[in-house]
Amino acid sequence: RKIYGEFREKIRNWLALVNIYLLTDTIEVGGGTEQSLEALANFAESTKHLEDEKKSVLMPLTIVPYIGAALFTGTTILFLQFFTNMSTLGVSIAQVTLYRVLLTPLGLHTWILGLVTGKIVSGRVSAGFKHSILLTIVSILGIWSVSNLSVGGGI
Repeated sequence: RKIYGEFREKIRNWLALVNIYLLTDTIEVGGGTEQSLEALANFAESTKHLEDEKKSVLMPLTIVPYIGAALFTGTTILFLQFFTNMSTLGVSIAQVTLYRVLLTPLGLHTWILGLVTGKIVSGRVSAGFKHSILLTIVSILGIWSVSNLSVGGGI
């Protein structure tokens, strides 16, 4: 138990922790025979193989939240520009309120998409913070760049 406790303090990989726990438990109860250690080695190898296969299958899904954030940002900005252009036709729309109502959830949405991306890639939500920051920055830059561009062919 002491060996497992020291190992657990240094290593955070759940697969390694399970394998060390099973190894120490097997040796502790006196089952450290060649067959039991070989079975444990086969279990560890097959589990590692399954984890690697799962990662390779899920890796293409990493791009999906990025595409979703780009589509959501793009359609929201186009929607806002449509209503902004309608104000020249005599339709009264509170643009500041509309921008606040629609753009505030956009940042939250892209942040959550980043957390989902991290969960897909590594299996931990905490790994998604870098994706969240990147997606939010890209979304804010997209909002800023499109809002500063003059869209339309007016004179």
